Amino acid sequence: MIFVRRHIWVLIVAILLTVCVCFIFNSGRVMTCSWGLVMAATLFWMRERHPIAYGFTEVMAGLFILGQNYSNGRGGFSAGFFAEAFETFQGSVVLVTTLGAVYVPLPDQPVGAIPKEQQ
Repeated sequence: MIFVRRHIWVLIVAILLTVCVCFIFNSGRVMTCSWGLVMAATLFWMRERHPIAYGFTEVMAGLFILGQNYSNGRGGFSAGFFAEAFETFQGSVVLVTTLGAVYVPLPDQPVGAIPKEQQ
């Protein structure tokens, strides 16, 4: 029972982030911004209180972004009017989406940095 009490925050955060994502995809502009702020506050709280879990969440988010945006800007062929069927390769789109996905899981401070409390 002590284990459940100690780690109940994981369940609460998982439910809260899932609800936020669902509402972000199914609401208007103002509510999307509101749910985004709730999500940001939750992730900030996780970063301050549980840095290892937050780091795992960042890595998973980065991998998700890479997986979702892999095909953006890479060109290809799609069914449609002939002139629109050939998509061009857009290097800047590929670079921005890849760098964004890689930047997400990077730590905020360099490895080996001394925390302020110990200086």
